[in-house]
Amino acid sequence: MILMGMRDSPYVRRVAISMKLMGLAYEHQLVSVFRHMDRFRAINPVIKAPTFICDDGTVLMDSTLILDYLEHCVAAGNGLMPPGGEPRKDALRLIGLAMAANEKNVAMVYEKEQRPADKLHQPGSIARSGRSTPPSR
Repeated sequence: MILMGMRDSPYVRRVAISMKLMGLAYEHQLVSVFRHMDRFRAINPVIKAPTFICDDGTVLMDSTLILDYLEHCVAAGNGLMPPGGEPRKDALRLIGLAMAANEKNVAMVYEKEQRPADKLHQPGSIARSGRSTPPSR
């Protein structure tokens, strides 16, 4: 099994940590969707990290889908998700909150690091431009 993606991605870390906790051996290829786009595209045309290559060569993407697959690769009782009932519902709720926080953080980093400087939103720029109040009619 091969996990592709950089460790600065919370989604790649999520899969790597989960695999370690499940006792699953894997190869981690540090491939960046930004710096190694052609290499990533050759394996996953969507260019999405994490990308996971199963032992049979099937390519999976999205940490939630990868972890769902891995839950079925381990012996009963070695997975991380409760099998059902209230414990599973509670776990899904916490995972949903954590994933929402991850998505917001990733969006903030992309806004700061990837958007061209002339397109960045600067806090308070609306007030400084004099457009903080609606035009009078």
